[in-house]
Amino acid sequence: MKDEPAFNSSFRASSETSDSQTAQARAILSRWRGPGTLVVVTHQVNISALTGVSPASAEGVVLRPAADGRLKVVGTVAP
Repeated sequence: MKDEPAFNSSFRASSETSDSQTAQARAILSRWRGPGTLVVVTHQVNISALTGVSPASAEGVVLRPAADGRLKVVGTVAP
């Protein structure tokens, strides 16, 4: 397990800081090539900024990097 500041809550951050943090998080997710599966625990505000999805509490969002550099939502996991 590793603490990654890009996935800290950006709820109270300025829009400039929030945008930068989202770009850093997107880059980390897009670069992932394994081995294994990357599991990130973060906050609703971050997930919404990255994907446009507003997950319920404890809901997981499954992503896959798309060819255009975006993150494609391929499913959700409900508790």
